[in-house]
This record gives sequence, structure tokens and C-alpha cells, in this order.
Amino acid sequence: MFQPERLPEDACPTIGPTIFAFRRWRQTGKFQIFAKTAQLSAGTYACRSLEHVVAPPRVTEIVRLTFQGSAHDERQTPRFYPDKMVRRRSVIERKAPMPATATEAPRNVLVTGASRGLGLGITRKLSRAGYQVIAVARNKSKEVTEAIAEAARDGDIQPQFVPFDLGMVEAIPELIKKLRKEFGPLYGLVNNAAAGHDGALAMMHNSKIEDLVRLNTLSPIVLTKYVVRSMMSEGAGRIVNIASIIGFTGYSGLSAYAATKAAMIGFTRSLAREVGRLGINANAVAPGFLDTDMTHGLAGEQKQRVIRRSALKRLADIEDVANAVAFLLGDGGRNITGTVLTIDAGATA
Repeated sequence: MFQPERLPEDACPTIGPTIFAFRRWRQTGKFQIFAKTAQLSAGTYACRSLEHVVAPPRVTEIVRLTFQGSAHDERQTPRFYPDKMVRRRSVIERKAPMPATATEAPRNVLVTGASRGLGLGITRKLSRAGYQVIAVARNKSKEVTEAIAEAARDGDIQPQFVPFDLGMVEAIPELIKKLRKEFGPLYGLVNNAAAGHDGALAMMHNSKIEDLVRLNTLSPIVLTKYVVRSMMSEGAGRIVNIASIIGFTGYSGLSAYAATKAAMIGFTRSLAREVGRLGINANAVAPGFLDTDMTHGLAGEQKQRVIRRSALKRLADIEDVANAVAFLLGDGGRNITGTVLTIDAGATA
């Protein structure tokens, strides 16, 4: 077992998202620091005592790592594991990252499908809450332009619009690379963009089914993959996937759509277990029927049936869902992950 290099107390630096640096090979004297799961290259030394570590803002737990294997064998790939006997909470109690104060830069949140409806409502809410919203949609709508002007008029942080067709899954890696270069690290991701083709499955054209699966399921999964890589390097992040109550209740004429939303719920719960140890929260919000472009096609009597079925005898609105998203991104959601928050006025009660 190879222990960390011992240094004087005043020589211990503030280190990044990882905790301890270990001497990789005794012969070369090179140092490399390792996160709990991700290996990140950096040139810093280790502190022997946990009490000497200055915890960075996004670290919620300090873990001592121990070297397993021979430190003299150049051919062996070094492997590091958490030493569970000395796992403990961070020396400095930290809360979840919050929107910017006057002395720090605003946190970047990527919102997809932000040109209208629910995505636009979430964009407006997060902008007012102090986040730097990166609004992604295929085209810049009149409503987005108005929202940017409204934010400037009210003294809020102006959303930044980035045109992108999320159906072009193969271009997503380059998109995230571009956003990181232009805006910096991504703290939040709201996967909201979705298609809403309806109709009996037996009569639905295959191209429409492919569009639903590509935009509602494949695209957000791939987008999350590359955003999570950015969050890993920061040691923190929040992911909110917009699902639907249709994903677990079903609805006649929406079988293909329901399949894509059920997939996002399963994806959210499994992802939460994968990335939780890295300080990343993943949750889903499942709205019921809302007053958006996707539900305007409901006939009057059909809409009334939905209202009568809800416990509160009304429909939830866009602001309700936007508030839930802001809650999960903020301090109130720091210990919430892997859950599905239903916003449906009690329709599924």
C-alpha cells in the first residue's frame, strides 16, 4: 500500500474536484490526482491529513484513496480505490451550488426546446432566479426574442439563444464542446425538447415513430452523456429530464409518445445511481396536461374530462412545472436524486 506524500501544513494547496494526489511511480516522481471514479490529470501534491485539505466549493465528501499493487512496476496500470475505513464528510460543510451572487459568475444551465411553451417558461423562470440560461432550439422564435428583451428590461440575466437541431444526434458532441468554450462549465441541464405526434400506433407512419424516439429519447440521452462529462470535471451538476404522466399512466393514441417518456423515467433513475457519487443529481419532472401548443389540439369535452379526473379539478400550468425545475436545480433539491416529481393537479392521485 502506497501512502500520500507528506507535506508541511502550509504547503497544502486548494485542489480541484478531486481530493488527494498520489505519487504514481517512485522512479519518475510524477504525480497525478484521481477522483473517486474519474481520473483527471493535474499537477498538485497531496496532504497527509484530512484536516489539512481545503475543501473546494463543489466537494461534498472527502475520501482518502489508497494505492493497490506494486508501485515499482512500470508496466502495471495504477488502480486507486476509496479506503472505506477513513471515508468522512468534508472538513468544510458545503451546500449545493446556488445561482450567482454579486461576487461570482452565474451558473450555466442548458435548456432544450426553449423556443416556446414549457421550455420558454422554464427559461424565463431560471433567468429570473439568477442562472445563465443557454436556450437551445431549432429556430429563434419571436417569444424567445421577447423573453431576452424582458430579462434585460427587468435587470435579470439575459438568456443566450443557441440554434441547434437536436435531431442531429451526431452533432451533439461538437455542440457541447462549443458551449463549454463559449460559456464555461455547465452546471445544469434541462432536457425538455420533445415531439408530440399522436395517433393510433397501427396507423402511424414509421418515420413519425422514428422522429419520436430520436428526439424524445435518443437525443436527450446522448446530450446528457456529454454534459455529464463536463459536470464530472466540476464535481457537481444537476440534470432535470422533462417526462410526462403519460409515461406511467398511458393514454389512448399516445402509445409511441408514452414509450419515449417511460424510457426517460427509467433513464433518470439509473443515471442518478451512476453519477450520484460524482456530486451530480438527476431527477425527472412529469407534468400532466398543460396549456401548451402540444395540448391545444384536445377537443373541449376531452379537456373537460381531464380536468374532472384531477383531484384539484383544474389543470397545472407552465409556471408550476418551471417552479419545480428551479427547485430541483437549487439548494432545496441538493439531497433529491433519482425521483420523479409529478405536476398534474392530482390527476394521478
